[in-house]
Amino acid sequence: MSAVAGALLAVGVPSVLSVSAPLSDSRPAVSRAATTQRRSPQTPASGTTERAAFSAQDERRAGDTAYAHGDLAEATARYQQSVTAAPDDAQSRNNLAQVLARQGRPAEALAALDAAIEREPNQWSYRFNRARVYGLLARWPEAVAEYRVAARLFPDDYATHYNLGLTLLKLGQHAEAAVAIERAVALGPDQHDFLITLGTAYIGAGQSQQARTTFERFLTNAPSAPAPASM
Repeated sequence: MSAVAGALLAVGVPSVLSVSAPLSDSRPAVSRAATTQRRSPQTPASGTTERAAFSAQDERRAGDTAYAHGDLAEATARYQQSVTAAPDDAQSRNNLAQVLARQGRPAEALAALDAAIEREPNQWSYRFNRARVYGLLARWPEAVAEYRVAARLFPDDYATHYNLGLTLLKLGQHAEAAVAIERAVALGPDQHDFLITLGTAYIGAGQSQQARTTFERFLTNAPSAPAPASM
C-alpha cells in the first residue's frame, strides 16, 4: 500500500468542492441528463410590470455576458439591478449568488440563494449552489443536507454525489462518503481523479483492501500518473 500511496501523493488529491454548478439553471451537460425547463413566469398584470420583467431579463443577460468575460463587478451590478426590477426572478438571485461567492462574499451569496430557493425550492442548481456556499462557510452538516436534496432532485449527476462525498469527508463520515463517491465514480467513469478521493474515503473507513484496489485502478486508468516501483 505504501508504494501506491507514494505514487498518488505525486499526483495530488482533488481539492474540496472542486466541482461546481453552471451559471445557468440548466443541468450540466456532462451528466447527459435531460434538461428540465423552469416554470414559465406568470403573465404580467400590467404594462409597468411587463416592462420591469423585460428590463430584468436584459440586465440578467448583461450580467451573464460580464460574468463570461470575467468582469465580476459588472456582473454583480447587473444581477442586482435585475433582482431590483423583478424581485421574484429566482435565476437572477442564483446568478448573483455565484458571483458573490467568487468575490469571497459567501454570507451575501447565501442570502441570495435562500431567496431563490424560497421562490423555486425544487431547482437542482440552486440547492447545489447553496450546498457549495455552506461549504465555503464551513457549515458542513448543512452542506451535506443540501447536497442530499440536490441528489434527490438530480440523481444521475456525478458532480452532486462527488461533492456530497467530499463534504462527508469533512465531517469524518468516511463510510458514508465512500458510498456517495462510489456513485459519482459509476456515473462519471472518465473522472479518474475521483478514484483518489474514493481510496482516501476507504482508508478512513478502515477498508484497506478496497483502498488498495481503488488506487491501483486509478494508476491503471490515468496514463500520466507515476507508476509505483513495487507493490
